[in-house]
Amino acid sequence: ISSLVTEDAPLRHIFHGISQGGILGSAYTSLISQTGMIDGAILTSTGTPFSLIISRSVIFPAYQRLLRMSLYHNRHVRIFISFLQMGVYDSVEVGGLLEAGQPTVNTLIQMGLGDATLTSLSTEMMARAYQAWTYPSNPREIFGIPSNLTMSSDSGADIPIADGNGNASTNTNTNTCLTEVLYERETKDLPNTNVVVTPNYIHQCTRHERIIEEQMVEFINSGGMSFLDICKMERGKACVKDEMEPCSLY
Repeated sequence: ISSLVTEDAPLRHIFHGISQGGILGSAYTSLISQTGMIDGAILTSTGTPFSLIISRSVIFPAYQRLLRMSLYHNRHVRIFISFLQMGVYDSVEVGGLLEAGQPTVNTLIQMGLGDATLTSLSTEMMARAYQAWTYPSNPREIFGIPSNLTMSSDSGADIPIADGNGNASTNTNTNTCLTEVLYERETKDLPNTNVVVTPNYIHQCTRHERIIEEQMVEFINSGGMSFLDICKMERGKACVKDEMEPCSLY
């Protein structure tokens, strides 16, 4: 997408974290938010907490086999992961930092629904930690994530978070937008229980979607101030990929 970024725009520093880069990068951008080193962050195909992500990922069986070389039972694996979360990841993930009052930068969160590598439940939890919002055109409603074009300020008054063209206002409380792309076939194939999932390419495919790249470009060119409403494109169907329009990496 570098060819689409405006060359004569003021120099901006935008962090882009993908997968594990977003898990740790979300905390990193929060910790340096007051230094002026970066203007915004893009987090793609990521989430929190680690203890939820790892055991629901398609890559977990490999880690499970390694852990079972030292641990007797799968219950012990779960206990180990829980201790790892409390002892390590709670202090380095953005959920723990924001809950403790740590400020952050304007953030764009992007997720592909149907991802077998990283569960969308973790992305929801990350978005709620950020007190993020989403556009009404998002493919689904998400508990705890407002989808209106206004939100309540500290005084109780409604303030705009986006204009009619899909650009975000800068005077919001959270400055964090969540955008999702729904892959219908892959979403249907995901199990409802915590069992081994069938691998797919959604984890890699999401960041290569044209509309996702356009949203990144808008965010970068605006210095982290504008969130493009990509889901209203193509008559409101841009963020829904049906079985006739699968991931381009297949």
